[in-house]
Amino acid sequence: MLRFDGGLFDDDQVLTLDPEGLGVLHRVGRLDWDSIEPSILGTLFERSLDPSKRAQLGAHYTSREDIQAVVEPVLMAPLRRRWAEVREQAEKLAESRDAASGGWATRINNALSGLLSRFAEEIAGV
Repeated sequence: MLRFDGGLFDDDQVLTLDPEGLGVLHRVGRLDWDSIEPSILGTLFERSLDPSKRAQLGAHYTSREDIQAVVEPVLMAPLRRRWAEVREQAEKLAESRDAASGGWATRINNALSGLLSRFAEEIAGV
């Protein structure tokens, strides 16, 4: 069977992590990585590979611009349109809930929660 990754992930070797190593991973995972330019990580990834096997593996860094040229129209634009629909529905439900009382307000709030939960599941599915 053909593989998209060119065998890059054929090795199932797992690094053993002791409690100290897990602690380091936990702390690093909680850092704010927003200010790190992705090309730095891409370059580190490329340079960690055997240069003679890079082409064979098909492993190379793809720039943010190239990725966004695909991701924006295929994923993000449809999600933004869907969010606009959900947001409009949610705002109407919230207004109705705020004007209602008792059990009716609870039912509307449950509908609002369901709407937002379903949208969160849509995003998770993407």
